[in-house]
Amino acid sequence: MRWTCPNCRREFAKPNQSHSCESKRLEEHFKNIPDDILLMFASLMEKVEGFGKIAVTPVKNAILVSAKTNFLSIKPKKQALEIEYLLDKKREEEFVYKIFQVSKYRFAHYARLTEASDLSPKLLAALRASYELVNNAL
Repeated sequence: MRWTCPNCRREFAKPNQSHSCESKRLEEHFKNIPDDILLMFASLMEKVEGFGKIAVTPVKNAILVSAKTNFLSIKPKKQALEIEYLLDKKREEEFVYKIFQVSKYRFAHYARLTEASDLSPKLLAALRASYELVNNAL
């Protein structure tokens, strides 16, 4: 059953889901961020939009990308795009620097993208798997 927060109007998978209502405009995430990082973000979003229907929600500390629920979190930094995505198993890849088990069947994968070539077919396949996981889970 979906739930909409009465304060921030964000939609969630579970009633009364814990979250911060504080939001941020997308442009604010790119203040003092180099153009090459902004271009990499635009390229990443173009590829992710090809997966299917998504929503982009800029919040206080990240840019959240969701299908039925969040599957990708993006944090623009001066030297990189820090991303986090969920999978149903650990997937050790050269671009993953940390994996954290968040529940019995969910693993958060963390990657740091520093140049356009980091948007590799392997990374995009992992992001598509994350998209499909959340789309089929609910």
